[in-house]
Amino acid sequence: MATELSDASQAKKENEKEEVKIKRILVPIDGSNCSVRAAKYAIEVATLQKAQIFCIHVIASLPYGYGVAVCAIDEYFEDAEKQAQSWFNSIIEMAKKKINDVKADISQAPLLTMRLASLLIW
Repeated sequence: MATELSDASQAKKENEKEEVKIKRILVPIDGSNCSVRAAKYAIEVATLQKAQIFCIHVIASLPYGYGVAVCAIDEYFEDAEKQAQSWFNSIIEMAKKKINDVKADISQAPLLTMRLASLLIW
């Protein structure tokens, strides 16, 4: 019985010593209050863990009834990308308040039926 207890306590001690190191945090951003709060929380965790933050916003295919004119499609995606850019800029500003040396890279990747905008803070 004593051996079983010592084995269990030894296993518990080993689990307590084992720390999970967070290296990367993915935060979906849609401009809502919840996504902004998630970004704030991610900045806090990234500061403590010295982790990278990846913010992502997916611009889905055109909403129904938007039309098929090429200029309307381009305008839709340009407006959506500008909106995502403004969300990312506000997150970068939040990060600069907590992290001394913020490096950010904003990239866009066209996909088949959607566009992907992402922000990397490290």
